[in-house]
Amino acid sequence: MRESIKTIQTNIKDNTYKKNKNENISSFNKKLDIILPGENDGYRVFYLNDQEDKHTYTINTNFKTGNIFSTFSEKKGKNVNKINEIKERKFLKLLLKIKNGLPIQRKNALKQISIKANEFGPNLIFHHVLPLIMDPTLDSHERHLMVKVIERILLKLKSLIRPYISKILLIILPLLIEEDNFARIEGREIIASLTKAVGVATMITALRPDIDNIDEYVRNTCARAFSVVAISVGIPVLLPFIVAVCKSKKSWHARHTGIKIVQQIAMLMGNSLVPYCKTFLGIIKHGLIDENIRIRTITALTVANLAEAVFPYGIRIFDNLIDLLTEGIKFPQKKLSSAFLKAVSCIIPLLNSSDSSNYCSVILSLILEKFSTPDIEIKKIMLKIILFFCNANLDKTDYFLKKIYYSFFSCFWTKNTIKNNSIFYFLKKATISFSEKIGKNYVMTKLLYMIKNENEVFKFRALETLYELLEKSSTNKISFLLVEEFLEIFLKLFSSGFYDVKGFFIKNLIILFVNYSSVSFKYINQIIYVTKKNLRNKNTLIRRASAQLVTGILYKLNNYQTKHYIYQITFILNENLNEEDPITLGIVIFGIIKALKISEMAFLGTSGRIIIPKLIPILRNKNAEVQKNAVILLGYLADKMGVFLSPKEWLRISFSLLDIFRSDFKNVRRNAVNTFGIIAKVIGPQDILFFLLNNLKVQERQCRISTAIAIAVICEICSPIIVLPFLIQEYIILDSNIQNGILKSLAFLFEFIGEQTKNLILILLPLLESAITNQDVVHRQIACNIIQVNFLVIACKYKRFKHEL
Repeated sequence: MRESIKTIQTNIKDNTYKKNKNENISSFNKKLDIILPGENDGYRVFYLNDQEDKHTYTINTNFKTGNIFSTFSEKKGKNVNKINEIKERKFLKLLLKIKNGLPIQRKNALKQISIKANEFGPNLIFHHVLPLIMDPTLDSHERHLMVKVIERILLKLKSLIRPYISKILLIILPLLIEEDNFARIEGREIIASLTKAVGVATMITALRPDIDNIDEYVRNTCARAFSVVAISVGIPVLLPFIVAVCKSKKSWHARHTGIKIVQQIAMLMGNSLVPYCKTFLGIIKHGLIDENIRIRTITALTVANLAEAVFPYGIRIFDNLIDLLTEGIKFPQKKLSSAFLKAVSCIIPLLNSSDSSNYCSVILSLILEKFSTPDIEIKKIMLKIILFFCNANLDKTDYFLKKIYYSFFSCFWTKNTIKNNSIFYFLKKATISFSEKIGKNYVMTKLLYMIKNENEVFKFRALETLYELLEKSSTNKISFLLVEEFLEIFLKLFSSGFYDVKGFFIKNLIILFVNYSSVSFKYINQIIYVTKKNLRNKNTLIRRASAQLVTGILYKLNNYQTKHYIYQITFILNENLNEEDPITLGIVIFGIIKALKISEMAFLGTSGRIIIPKLIPILRNKNAEVQKNAVILLGYLADKMGVFLSPKEWLRISFSLLDIFRSDFKNVRRNAVNTFGIIAKVIGPQDILFFLLNNLKVQERQCRISTAIAIAVICEICSPIIVLPFLIQEYIILDSNIQNGILKSLAFLFEFIGEQTKNLILILLPLLESAITNQDVVHRQIACNIIQVNFLVIACKYKRFKHEL
């Protein structure tokens, strides 16, 4: 009985103790929560008997972008104050800054994620980043940023990312076949980083199932990925695996992928592949005689890529394959035949002259049978082969003339080929090289027939080819009768209002007129008449072409018999100074300058008074070429016939030129400065200096610098002794802009006149003393520069004098 009573008493005490203990702990915790910082401040609080559940994340494919960042919009509950949820919230904030933030925020967020990658862990990072990349609503830039996040954390996490390697590859592999080159480079960089992080064995394990996949898209991306892995770890490391895949007997898909890996390695490595070329060729050459057509096709294309990669080395490696490849051209299948043809076209440039001469007749006879094929790719390859044999020093002129000439233009100069820009580039080069081989008269006759064709595409392509052909040809290689035919058809087209957007038509006409003047001079009257008519045409391009034509033929008219044609052309151009199109107006003004320089102003007389008033409103034109040519023409007229206008008129023109100092183009400002100097030489510097010194008061820095240069040019032309008193007098005015401008003009002046500065040092010494002790830093700096220039000039003169002694 006593024992039972004692047990009851002890139980009561224990219960009351536990109750008091729990109450004490809870009250103590509440007091500590008030005093100490909590979880909201970034600290973790540990409670007694508190068992936390570890958080695990699984990647959910049924998601939306808004759901990923929905944590920010939820109200904080009791479970939010867990350390893992705080970490998740912090990571999502950084991810949101990368996705939608400013560049500075994005940069800092990327830096934070890369630093704290191990703290966040791969589970949390890939749980949010991978679904976000797969979101179809994401644009290309945002997806690029998410891929950048993966790239930053790869080398930080290293082996921790192995469980996620297949999911990462699922997202990164499509980047390898993107059209955008930068996306492909980014994908290659990520796969290289991934290989270094997890190792070659893990990458092979992850990519192995895709090697013999039925889908060609999957095999293509797999081959590109393996090529990047091989380059990043070194070819010898992955070579046994490539050999095993290329010689696989289980599936032709695996062999196809293995040969594709070699092809991609050749495309990426270039000349660095030379030490491994023989090894790779030994691995894949069995594919040229494989039963499967696809294997033979990809093998021939891979041989072509290997030959391109090792060019100009490695001919001994490919010696044994040339006969086999030339036989493969005869296959009836188009894709297979074009692949073997491409391989031959890539190997031929590696041959020496004797070997290429032996194979010339065989290969050309084989491709001659395929001239009529409509396949664009085969035609492009054949053009490359013809281009090589034309440029090679082979004595096969008769063969080219008899067999290829008659079918070349009919089979290659067709509507489908000339519309395709990629093939027309090779067609144009081959046509020009072909003309070097058999003679230009044959090819130009064919081009003449195409220019006569009613189809404009034929005309434009033939004119473009003719222009490059005429540029490279000498005058004695083309018959005069052919030149006459070209001039007649060109003038007929020109009078009918034909124009070429790229300008090859007018360029060809100018070249023929200039280079074959003995034939073309009888058409000069017709050219001037048609030009005068076309300069009034409503079409801007026709007016521009007419101005280009008369400007281009001017310098060929510089002799006693044809000088009166220059007078006619100049007056025609003078009538068109009110042209609306700025490009045409610039050409017209340039033509007038050219005509005046050729004729040496002999015919102009007082008609300069007609040109100058027309030029003043043209100076306000915002086109750089128009302004530059107008200022040059104005300076030329001032130099040659300044006495025909009164000084007041020249002052008015000088005042209009001041606005050009604000031009954004340096060559325009420089020509305006030179024109100021010429006008000052004509009418004296006093009045022009008044305008320029007032122009120094403006706030625009570029205008003040141009004004200072103009003052220096006037000093140089009109003698510094005349101009310096005006500058010293203006320097007394306490205006920092004026003083600064005068000092700059003195600095430019001393650079221009060189040794003459020794006579001006004593005159300018008080001014330099005042400037070098001025409070303004710029004044002191410019004064130091002036003193430095003077010292260098005096030192150089002293050295020369000492050397002469």
